[in-house]
Amino acid sequence: MAARFPLSDLSTVDRKRFYDTTLAFMFVAAAALIGRTVGDALFLEHYSASDLAYMYPATAATVGIVAYGYARLASRWPLARLVSVLSLTIGSTCLLLCLFLAVQPNPLGRVAAYVLGDLVVNLPMILFWSFAAQCFVPGQAKRLFGLIGAGGTTACILAGLIVRPLTDMFGTASLLILISVLMIGFSLIIGRISRRDGIGRHAPESTSGDGGIGSLSSLLGHVQIRAIIGLMLAATVALTLVDYQFKAGTRINVAPQELASFFGTFYGAASAVALVIQLFIVHRVLQSGGVFAGLVILPAALVITSIFAWVTESFGWTVVTKFAVQVFAFTIDSAALQMLYLGIARQTRSQARALAEGIGKPLATGLTGLCLILVAQTSELHQLAITAACLSLAWVALTRLNHIAYIRSLVSSLSNKQFDASQETAALHDGVLESHIRENLDSANDEEVVYLLGILPTLEAVDWSAEYREMLQRNDPRIKIASLSYLKEYGTENDVPVISKLLGHTNAQIREGAIDAIYSLGESEHLIRIEDSLTDLAPETRAAAIAALINAEDLDGLLSAGAELKQMLTSSEPQDRVAAAHAMGRLERGGLVRPLIGLLQDEDTEVIRAALEACVCQNDPELIAAITPLLANPKVAPLAGDTLAEFGAAALDHLIPYVQLADEKGAFSGAQGIPPILSRIGDPRALPGLEKAARSLNPLLRSSAVRAYTQMVAALDRTKEKRSVLEQLALQELRESRANRARAHVASSHDDATILQAALTQVSDLHLSNSFLIIDTLTPSIKLMALHQSLKDEGEARNNAIEVLENVLKGDLRNEVLVTIRALAGEDLGDLEDSVASVLSEGCSNWVRIGALYAAGHQSVTPPDGLAEDLCHPHPVVRETALDALRTIAPNRAAIEAANLQNDEADIVRDLAREILETQAA
Repeated sequence: MAARFPLSDLSTVDRKRFYDTTLAFMFVAAAALIGRTVGDALFLEHYSASDLAYMYPATAATVGIVAYGYARLASRWPLARLVSVLSLTIGSTCLLLCLFLAVQPNPLGRVAAYVLGDLVVNLPMILFWSFAAQCFVPGQAKRLFGLIGAGGTTACILAGLIVRPLTDMFGTASLLILISVLMIGFSLIIGRISRRDGIGRHAPESTSGDGGIGSLSSLLGHVQIRAIIGLMLAATVALTLVDYQFKAGTRINVAPQELASFFGTFYGAASAVALVIQLFIVHRVLQSGGVFAGLVILPAALVITSIFAWVTESFGWTVVTKFAVQVFAFTIDSAALQMLYLGIARQTRSQARALAEGIGKPLATGLTGLCLILVAQTSELHQLAITAACLSLAWVALTRLNHIAYIRSLVSSLSNKQFDASQETAALHDGVLESHIRENLDSANDEEVVYLLGILPTLEAVDWSAEYREMLQRNDPRIKIASLSYLKEYGTENDVPVISKLLGHTNAQIREGAIDAIYSLGESEHLIRIEDSLTDLAPETRAAAIAALINAEDLDGLLSAGAELKQMLTSSEPQDRVAAAHAMGRLERGGLVRPLIGLLQDEDTEVIRAALEACVCQNDPELIAAITPLLANPKVAPLAGDTLAEFGAAALDHLIPYVQLADEKGAFSGAQGIPPILSRIGDPRALPGLEKAARSLNPLLRSSAVRAYTQMVAALDRTKEKRSVLEQLALQELRESRANRARAHVASSHDDATILQAALTQVSDLHLSNSFLIIDTLTPSIKLMALHQSLKDEGEARNNAIEVLENVLKGDLRNEVLVTIRALAGEDLGDLEDSVASVLSEGCSNWVRIGALYAAGHQSVTPPDGLAEDLCHPHPVVRETALDALRTIAPNRAAIEAANLQNDEADIVRDLAREILETQAA
């Protein structure tokens, strides 16, 4: 299948997030390598190899306690805050320990360094992947997590290179300062992502979902979970023995002053090899050999290298054994191990992981350490090597058992139609699973085949051409259409004769799919078969034939197709014109702008929709002027907006003037649909126009512009630059909200001003919402929009919201917010006449104006001359209400105006004008 660049479909925001998360992981990975180096080196510089055995239970207990504390905090704190606090705590602890070792070289400080090094290896990794899991949807994570991991491996290589010069110049303990710097950098990057993208800023909701470990007996009742736990225990014990042999052997064979340099060089070199394997080998191994091949490589390598270490009693082979662990454990073995969880029901996966990795691994490490304490004094290192080899053999056997359980579980889930990889970030590459699906495709009924077709896209880099050719013979139209679609991309010219037989199929969609496939796969001599479809009864089939013949650029076919296209464009049947639009949308070359413009002005909504879809394919800037007026058509406005956004920056020169001139007389009525388009395009040239629209008299345009403006400012990272503008806009919205709320309060005491009160209340709420949108952009660390709803309530929720605002906001903004949200008691609000006069004189939305005119007429609070402008208003309801008010205030003047309006274009205005004239005549 065709490869695609992993970042190609990411938005600008997602791409920034990817770069930031990659940099954060580089800091974490580098800190882990340096933490392991400095912990091992400082400990072994002072203590003997036999003392090392005591550290495994100590670190296992420490990691377990920290993991428990982390789990408790994770259920209460926002994730971003938790990551920042813990990473800064680790960084501060490293600095304090460095100072302690410099001032008081107590041996206990070296023990603390070893334990701290183990925490640096484990805890930041947990913090990072917990946060990264919220940064991307599963489809993105499948592609991006591998790249992020490669970035971390690259950072380990760089860290390994700088360890030796740093220790030579400043000593081993100085590496603790570097860890502190990396942890602070990690915290800052996570904070930036959280503030910019709003990730991890809210505390988790209390739930009884599957986040905990659940019933131990229930989990252990699953065969595959028991197999995974057994595999994890055997692997952990073997790896702990290898780790002990390596560190103890290093203590014996390397001079104390060279330990840090040795460890740094070793881990850096292993990371370099791991990067190559990660980038070029992992997917190939998993694709060709499946999960079993991925799982068996590491234990098999340990069996071989451990036997050599036992036979030769050589420290060199011990180093080779540990090198194999560093190279394979975090590349092939890790990827294959995560795939085992696919065989477990999605609802139980997190519980199984918590049991196997959160409890099983630390327990196995601690018990192994206790055993080492007992035997370290009496056993040689090479004798431990044969124990590790035997355990690795058991590991291989458990690998086979896990693979069998994995396949059985997947087969069962496929048979029950319960297979679900949607929440996993590991891509599926398993030959056995592929073989099982191929066998199922041969024997499955049509419904089962349709289900299996939905799974095939999750199996990357697999050729299914032969299977689709077989499925093409099935009768189910869904299967035939899917097969034609696949073969169009991955078939060959040899498939054309078989596909050509489907040109006469009774199903129009199948005939259409056959035309597309023949054009894609065939040569010029096959076009004759397509030309016969120009007379097909189904418009969509004719459209497919037209597009294929025009794209082929064969003169005879082009003339025939052009004639049929012209006839469809002028047809009286809407479905023919819809098909004509679809045909133009399939054309590979542009140029048919005029016919598309004609379809965009069609009276049928479905024709316009089809034409808009074709415009996206044609992407000719000349179409922008014809698409923009459709923003005023509520039936197609959303699709028109999506289409204009696809034109990108080319649409700016046409769209921006509409929002800048929105308050002018006779302005475009669909202007409120433009700001979201400008926001999606994301070009900073739109900011001045949006800023002006954010002050529009039209409340809908105003709200739309405020939302788009704040989104763009945040996305372009211009909040600091635009802070003054944002604050002025927020203050303006708060004052408008307060003024309209006061007028609504005055109107509430008059029965004839009910419409005005409702309109003013809505406008006041819109202004307040706009202000909180802006303030939310100014204070990204706190989601103040969440407080907006709380302010509408009474009691504790409102009081808490006010308390937050009082402590977060500063200066004029704080004062204006608090004044706006407080009660109106005690204020001089004026009377209804003042409110109506100010509304009609300042300019307002149509609904507010209608309410004000209605109140003016029934309260007689406005002079007749004040209604003259509204009698010419573009909105018919405004004209009708103004004339009705004038009839109450000045009947004679109303008769004169009615004579001028008796031929108005709106029925409601004409009817009222004639009623006034008839009353006057009577």
